[in-house]
Amino acid sequence: MTTPIDEFVISVDCSGPGGFPKVSKTRYNVLRTTAANFTAQVGLMHTLEQKYEPLTLGVVKITGLTYNVEVNSGYPASAANRGSKMIISSTDPNGKVFTHTIPAFDESGTHLNADHNTLNTGDTDVAAYKTAFEAVALSPAGLALTLQRGVMGGRRA
Repeated sequence: MTTPIDEFVISVDCSGPGGFPKVSKTRYNVLRTTAANFTAQVGLMHTLEQKYEPLTLGVVKITGLTYNVEVNSGYPASAANRGSKMIISSTDPNGKVFTHTIPAFDESGTHLNADHNTLNTGDTDVAAYKTAFEAVALSPAGLALTLQRGVMGGRRA
């Protein structure tokens, strides 16, 4: 029997032509939200969103789980290229690989290793995201996911 799951979405506004944002979304499978676990699940998803935010130059606009919650408003303060994304690889206990993305990834500071291409899991923001991710993210079969690595991808400037 598989674990019942829901879908949690983080929506990010990235830079677009003429000051109009381009939207990029990342979806996570999470434990089915019920009346009994609602407060705990929403808390875990909120923590994941908070730990996601320092890793993108975009504006995290909305998170969604059967309803939308506006997280921020406005336009990205700096160039937030949605094509410049971190591709996160995770695995379930059976070794099946899953990917998620962080659009407009903030390449400044220590979020990347010295190769300027791979995720620095020793970085404070990245470590916090990893903890939040692993607390809530599930495979479609409802199995816990473990973040393995991140590699820059997409259209980088």
